[in-house]
Amino acid sequence: MNPEKTLRKWTSTRLLGATAIVILTVTCIACSGSNTTANQAETLLRVIAGYLALAFLTAFGAAVLWSVLARDELGTLIEENGGGASMARFQFLIFTFVVAFGIVFLLAKNNAFPNVPADVLTLIGISASTYAVGKGITASSPDLKPKKVPPPAGPPPAEPPH
Repeated sequence: MNPEKTLRKWTSTRLLGATAIVILTVTCIACSGSNTTANQAETLLRVIAGYLALAFLTAFGAAVLWSVLARDELGTLIEENGGGASMARFQFLIFTFVVAFGIVFLLAKNNAFPNVPADVLTLIGISASTYAVGKGITASSPDLKPKKVPPPAGPPPAEPPH
């Protein structure tokens, strides 16, 4: 791995972390200097910390999506080793997104974390276990060979001058 690229990645991560710390510190100083009560200051800090966490998760999700789209690997998101689509993986992906979007919507609407029913968690657990069992069956099946992924195509070779 290129050390310069790794250093750049760690530097940007540290910069984001430092920015979050500065924002929280400035908020703490602003709350302590004004005429706010302790409950108001705590509520403000919780809201800002929640939005920072949401921003970091959104940035991480966008970076992963960008990476997948840049490599043109969106179709491999639900692909098995043999090359076909996995219904269990697709079901797990859809259930996870539906529940995550529902929780985020209710969180934004009510400004409080919603009470997630046990039935919803059970459905996600069943979906995850279905995926895990399917993965185990696929891995133990001798007739399915892992798909060989070709290396990414680079630019065409330059023609020598005449």
